[in-house]
Amino acid sequence: MHNHHHHHNKKHHSHGNRTLDMDNYAVRSGLAYVNPDLKLWAGVISLILCLFSRGFTSIVIAVAMIGVILYFGKVNAEEYWHLLLIPFTFILLSGIVLLVDLSKVEMGIVSIPILHRYLVITWESLFTAVRISVKAMCSVTCLYMISLSTPMYEIIKVLRKCKLPEIMIELMFLIYRFIFVLLEAYSNMKTAADTRLGYINWRRSYQSFFGICTNLFVIAFQKASKNFDAMEARGYDGNLRFLESEKPVTKKQLGICGVYFVVIISLLTAERIFI
Repeated sequence: MHNHHHHHNKKHHSHGNRTLDMDNYAVRSGLAYVNPDLKLWAGVISLILCLFSRGFTSIVIAVAMIGVILYFGKVNAEEYWHLLLIPFTFILLSGIVLLVDLSKVEMGIVSIPILHRYLVITWESLFTAVRISVKAMCSVTCLYMISLSTPMYEIIKVLRKCKLPEIMIELMFLIYRFIFVLLEAYSNMKTAADTRLGYINWRRSYQSFFGICTNLFVIAFQKASKNFDAMEARGYDGNLRFLESEKPVTKKQLGICGVYFVVIISLLTAERIFI
């Protein structure tokens, strides 16, 4: 069960552990008082509309999602940008893979000879790579809107309402919590290795990295066992229970969502007709 006071008193987060703070951001968010069903459905529907878009509408959705998190959610812009950098890096790398093609003949905008073949970039591959990368990045902002404004226990409450099997909900929650446990353990071991000059050169860096990976495997089992013991000691009987407070949907919130979706669907329709 979440200790709300602990989250609120934790003022500023260390830059090294940004990934560990996702749940803290959600609990401290300026949107924490908003009904979780409304936030979840707004994020999911925005994500679906984003995928249907030809490009422009998905950018408008992303701007709206970023605006909501920074302005209403009161998340620090620099912190938010650093959180976005992680998925954006992977998306850009995937985009490069879509961008380059292998051809027997010289063609396209760029053509690099390599082993009797050509690495080529055509206008079509450039357009596809940019379109898919932009859509993926915009989709990430929808998911971040949910995860930075809605604590995990509230997401679970909504999923229960949607009649998702209990075993799936429990596995999802335990895996989610365990990722943070492992990240924290990794972060501590990396700091310990760093203070002992474990990254002073390439050889030492490799040794430190493989040492951490081996230790992490052992610690994972120990932590899993301790976590389960702690859950059983607190009366775990196969059902996860959380302290939940009622957050009714206000007319103002419904109005804002209504206007937002009317604008987005209008843009999407116009985009389909004219582009």
